[in-house]
Amino acid sequence: MRTAVFLSFLFVLSSAGLATTIYVPDDYTDIQSAIDASANGDTIIVRPGTYVENIDFAGKAITVRSEKGPEVTIIDGNLNGSVVTFQSGETQDSKLIGFTITNGSGTYVEYFLGDLGGGIFIELSCPTILNNIIRDNQASYGGGGICCYKYSDAMIAENLITDNWALSGGGILCRDYSSPTIKNNRVEGNTSNSAGGIYGGDRECCPEICGNIIIANTATDKGGGLRCHNLSDATVVNNLIAMNSSYIGGGIHVKYGSEPIIVNNTVVGNTSVEGGGICCDASDLEVTNNIIWGNVATDGPAISLISGSDFTISYSNVEGGQPLVHVDSGSTIIWGNCMIDADPIFVMPSDNDYHLTWNSPCRDAGNDSYVIEPEDFEGDPRIAYDRVDIGADEFYAHLYYVGDVTPGASGEVRVIGEPNRFVTLLNGDLRDPPIQTRYGVLYLTLPLNETWEFWKTNNDGVFLKSVELSSLWIPGDEYYFQALVGSLGHPAWSLLTNLLVMRVE
Repeated sequence: MRTAVFLSFLFVLSSAGLATTIYVPDDYTDIQSAIDASANGDTIIVRPGTYVENIDFAGKAITVRSEKGPEVTIIDGNLNGSVVTFQSGETQDSKLIGFTITNGSGTYVEYFLGDLGGGIFIELSCPTILNNIIRDNQASYGGGGICCYKYSDAMIAENLITDNWALSGGGILCRDYSSPTIKNNRVEGNTSNSAGGIYGGDRECCPEICGNIIIANTATDKGGGLRCHNLSDATVVNNLIAMNSSYIGGGIHVKYGSEPIIVNNTVVGNTSVEGGGICCDASDLEVTNNIIWGNVATDGPAISLISGSDFTISYSNVEGGQPLVHVDSGSTIIWGNCMIDADPIFVMPSDNDYHLTWNSPCRDAGNDSYVIEPEDFEGDPRIAYDRVDIGADEFYAHLYYVGDVTPGASGEVRVIGEPNRFVTLLNGDLRDPPIQTRYGVLYLTLPLNETWEFWKTNNDGVFLKSVELSSLWIPGDEYYFQALVGSLGHPAWSLLTNLLVMRVE
């Protein structure tokens, strides 16, 4: 399966005072024994390997992290309940970082007569979940990958949440007044009856769902990518919601008085019978700065409004315009200012690459007053040129890789930048902290390990280069890259891109 590595964030961990570092299996043979022996402020570092166990943080403000990353450090729940549990009032100082969480079956909750949180179960707690692979878990009721239940405002960021199953919320479920921050995750290939990817709230949940890639999830009933239900007012900003499917609301389904904020998303290639892109059901929505394109449905390929919904849309690119919007007799739509119906001109939609090109009609076409986050879905400045762009992506100098990150694999380096600019690819060790230069932020130390000078971006501001990864790369190791778009000596016309961290699978 081809995957796109867009951006990796860096997390700097520190310890203070008398905090202890515990190693598994050096000091304790299993992770739970290390947790039991730890005190608040401690860090538990887990060496590569597979650990067949189910762990509970037991209310402790500790960091449990892998030494070499999730590809080589696995916690296998053996279908014996939730793999990881937080249910003793944990705060964001309780951190789970860098594991593969797999083979969980959830925690039984009598109220639902079923299991919640196949991979991770969170109740009355607010932990931090960073940079994990959460895959192949199941829950008979909800939250195949992660469940946030009862006032659980967790931080869930930079995770891959894939191939999980539950009746509700195949990837993530928010229930009963829980308002987690769900940010910069890839939620892919999850399945459910309701909300294949993210169940963004049932019973007055207000999660912040920002900067995620929600792709190829399936719901047999409602909300292939994302669902908000029963007075749940999520903030849905800067997400790519693509190639999801369901019976109603292929991309997004909103129902029963929910009023989420939906700004700067790209909703593309989703399928359903009713409301391919968005279905608004007995709710009021205001939608701004969104791309709704290439979605398929019998009724309302782009948007469907049913059961007395009121819908306002402006500064958006909707394929087919109002003729592809279904409005039933009890619903109303306000077609606002600066609406367009034009090919967004993505870099390569056939490869699920929905970056904007220089000539996209969505560039500089949004409404600045609705900007909520300072960065787009992969960390680039949200207003890069004259005005905010429409959609999840802001056109800006950016480096990414498409392909498997395995030794000897073939892939493609892609760079976005202004048209007809030279591209120089830089490889080096990580600078901590990075420094500001006249070309932008430099993340790599000097001298560099290697540099490759290439030809120019094309007239659309895109550069593509086929590459073969080194057969000497080691699984679990990381390699750091950055690009300069333009020429040294011309800072007004040149930019350093983001840092690309390639972690070997």
